[in-house]
Amino acid sequence: MRTIRDDRTTRAVIRDEALRLFAAHGPEAVTVRQIVSAASVSPGLVVHYFEWKEGLRQEVDQYVLDVFEAMLGELTGENGAELLDPGAGASSLSEAFARHLPDDSPLPG
Repeated sequence: MRTIRDDRTTRAVIRDEALRLFAAHGPEAVTVRQIVSAASVSPGLVVHYFEWKEGLRQEVDQYVLDVFEAMLGELTGENGAELLDPGAGASSLSEAFARHLPDDSPLPG
């Protein structure tokens, strides 16, 4: 069986795996060891990219804010009313958000 190549940067893979774990267990309960295991990287890469867990947590928080800011900007923009139109398939704001996130998004549903 062939696997699909993950074209995200190593930094993005670490961030996304940290986000998944933080969302599931809370940032305080997640260890760097769990993050590196989930991302299949060495602890040294976490240090290289983020300085350590707190830097990674700040990047995860900023990523989530950026994604939601972009979605809210789209929803409040010129065509925002159409995106929330029940006729367009959205019966709630959460469904409108879900339509804009890929199935494998690290952002929790």
